[in-house]
Amino acid sequence: MPFLEKNRFVLGCLLLTACSAGISIYSNRAVHLLYLPSVFIPLLFWWAFFSSLLPGRIPLVTQIGESARGPLSKEMRAYTRSVTVLWTIVLAIITLGAIGSPFWKLDNPWLKSSLLFNYMVIPIVFIGEFYLRKWKFKDHNHPGLIDYLKIVTSTNIIKGPIKKDRIAL
Repeated sequence: MPFLEKNRFVLGCLLLTACSAGISIYSNRAVHLLYLPSVFIPLLFWWAFFSSLLPGRIPLVTQIGESARGPLSKEMRAYTRSVTVLWTIVLAIITLGAIGSPFWKLDNPWLKSSLLFNYMVIPIVFIGEFYLRKWKFKDHNHPGLIDYLKIVTSTNIIKGPIKKDRIAL
C-alpha cells in the first residue's frame, strides 16, 4: 500500500497497536485496549503536523491555506507555520496526557483526560486561532466559522506532507 510505504510512522503505530492488543488479550487485561484510541489518535494527528515541519516540507496549516486560497503572503505563511507548531504542541500534550492518565491518582482519570480535556481543548484552540487570525489579519477576506470548517475538511491532506520543491514559491 503506497500510503503505508511512505508513512512508516503510521505503520509503526499500527504494529504497536496490534502487539499491545495481543499482549492485553493474552494477559487477560483486554480492558487496557480502551486506552489505545485516546493515545494513538492524537499521536497520528501529531505526526501529521510534526512531519510537515521537517526541513524541506510545507507546514500542514500552510498547505490547507494554500489549498483553499492559493499562494499566501509571507506574513500569512509565517503565521500558518506558527499555527502548525501550536497544533503540534497541543497534540503532543494531549498524547502525553493520555499516556499518563492511567497513573494519575484521580477517579477515572482516563475518562476525564480523554473525554473532558481533549474535547474541550481542541475546539477552544481551533476557535481561538480562528478569531486570532481574523483580528491579526483584519484586511484579509475571512470566511465565517462554518465555511472555514468546510474548507479545512475539504482539503486533501491525506497524501502526506508536501515538499517545497513540488510547488512554486
